[in-house]
Amino acid sequence: MKKREYVCDFVYQSIMIVFLVLFVPVLFCVLWFGDRIEYNEFCRLEILCSNWILTVGSILCLVFVFGVFYLLRKVNMTRVISAALTIGLAVAFFLLYFVNVEIVKCINLQQEWDIGAVNGMAWYMSVGEMMGDNFYFALYPNNVPIAYFLWRLYELAKTIPGYLYSYEFFWNMVICAMISVSGFVACMTVKKITQKPVPVLLTFFLYVGCVGITPWKTAAYTDMFALPFPLLCIWLYLIYCGISEGVWKYLIWFFLMACGFFGALIKPPVLVVIIAIVGIELVKNLTAEKRLWIGMGIR
Repeated sequence: MKKREYVCDFVYQSIMIVFLVLFVPVLFCVLWFGDRIEYNEFCRLEILCSNWILTVGSILCLVFVFGVFYLLRKVNMTRVISAALTIGLAVAFFLLYFVNVEIVKCINLQQEWDIGAVNGMAWYMSVGEMMGDNFYFALYPNNVPIAYFLWRLYELAKTIPGYLYSYEFFWNMVICAMISVSGFVACMTVKKITQKPVPVLLTFFLYVGCVGITPWKTAAYTDMFALPFPLLCIWLYLIYCGISEGVWKYLIWFFLMACGFFGALIKPPVLVVIIAIVGIELVKNLTAEKRLWIGMGIR
């Protein structure tokens, strides 16, 4: 058993080293070349500080946050803390939705590339035009379902009583909802795996800082509509693994596959998560050494 744990730790540490090695060149390019590249004027980011100062400030903030969490690392998850954490996260992400909607009200962009092609087709469908023999969708047929989905959202916005904004703005509102749902599911996934409050809080702050304030909500970027589905698949799979037998186990598996299917209709790469989950289940059922999976946290 110790040998297997050693192998698992070795594999985990090796993966971390590989990611670190891959990240260092990216960090070097951002720090060294970021301020020296002659971008086009309309692509240039005007900032008051150089990348070096921003990076040092970010590292100091991370050190502070990790230091606080390190001091709280021994706090265990109780029923009261678990319930308070779940309710608190739900309220926080609910408020984040309205914050993002207010931001989109101030900054709303219409793009001409893939976003414009898909959104434009949804608008044409809303006025009764048919998709027909469209060259773009002939090249990228994976965007046909999302164009239909945007059209249905457009039509739904027309039926909402008291709706004061353009119908296209409803797409941005849905993206803001997807951001909040994804963040909540991500935190619940970490809570399910670690059973400790500190990693959950760390996930919350990292998510809000990285994804929660993403500028992609200012345009109806189609990838954002698929954001919650891979996270939902992972969360449902963890719930599935925690159920021994019974009807609920099969219902959870059905909902898991349904999330993967609908997510893949929006963005086909969601299928990668489903393939990974099915692969894990096949290996679990084919191998006789299930203790290895238990040691990796998968029951």
